[in-house]
Amino acid sequence: MTTSLKYDIVCASARLEALSDTNRVAIACASAETLFPSYLTLFAETADQLRSTLDVLWQTGASTAPLDLEKFIEGLRELYPDEDDGYYFDAAVAQNAVGAVLFAASTALNATTANVRETTLQVYELAYFLAGGSYDLRDSSLVVQTALRSIDGSLQLVEEGRVHSIREHSEEAGRELKAIVVAARSALA
Repeated sequence: MTTSLKYDIVCASARLEALSDTNRVAIACASAETLFPSYLTLFAETADQLRSTLDVLWQTGASTAPLDLEKFIEGLRELYPDEDDGYYFDAAVAQNAVGAVLFAASTALNATTANVRETTLQVYELAYFLAGGSYDLRDSSLVVQTALRSIDGSLQLVEEGRVHSIREHSEEAGRELKAIVVAARSALA
């Protein structure tokens, strides 16, 4: 029997503080990457903008070269839905996916524990939203545990010095989360 993961334990401040700036950026990118397939499924017409920003973040990491992320960040802010934007379910997915890329960009510019934690929180919040039902039972739900395993797996890869495997790990986790998003959206139709 597997133990249920808890967000506060997986993303404990001490665990995130122990990471180098480069590894914090990798964790932030991995979290954003996990949400990208769900965004692509619901917002294919604007996904290229999100994808290109995420690709730049993966390529640059915590580079010492000055990053010109401002143009990407401004473009992403336009994708961030407000309360008046359409269907609630889709808006929740967009808020978390776009928010994750925005926080990943913030992490690339300033690799603080707070910035990387906010990026991981986007994955957890979307899973928590998708879980629905009783607040007492959400943390043990399949979707929340899938999200937490994704974050924890990324952190383990970094802690083991296998940061080169983190993107592939997060892409796989993204496919798993997307399947849950698609099923949840279909159930609402």
